Amino acid sequence: CEAAAALEALTSGKGRRLRMGRSKTRGQGLVDILVSRLHEGPGAAERSRCRDRLERIHEKVKHVGGRLAGQKVVTVTLQSPALILDDFLLSRAYVEAADAGLGPGWQLLGWYSEMTTVTGWHAAAGVPRTETHMVAAGSCFAYGTAAAVSTDELVEWAVKLEHEGIGERREEGFGEAVACHDLHTGYAEAYADAE
Repeated sequence: CEAAAALEALTSGKGRRLRMGRSKTRGQGLVDILVSRLHEGPGAAERSRCRDRLERIHEKVKHVGGRLAGQKVVTVTLQSPALILDDFLLSRAYVEAADAGLGPGWQLLGWYSEMTTVTGWHAAAGVPRTETHMVAAGSCFAYGTAAAVSTDELVEWAVKLEHEGIGERREEGFGEAVACHDLHTGYAEAYADAE
């Protein structure tokens, strides 16, 4: 396919970081293009990247201590808006541990989020779509547990999260997320100091 060949040429088959749109000099429009073939599933390189990020954040947590002492900590950063619904099917402004695919025993330690409104046009019906309130891209959440969890389990969780996303309407591109983004390694002290 020509499109696949063009993508391979653009990314050298590995991936590439680009900036798109306006305000690029102010840090806006950052796009990471990662190449993976759906039929192959997550590869060893992807698992290795997830493992490295998890180990970096766990080392930082050990160093910081405080209220994080003795806990396994992971973070989730939204790359696109996410539709998270509560029990009454209303939009929620935060992502609970279960929403992120974490099991019992994981607790939301802290987060930064804001809401955004997503609209659009229903081409087939010729009418505007209903406004939907979603958790905005860039929102981030930290979770912790005192239970014994192996790094291998967390790597599988991270790979699944990054491939499947979170929330509703994922097939439309919503709910894309990154586990243990390197950004959070530098700010782990803020989680420890928060009351």
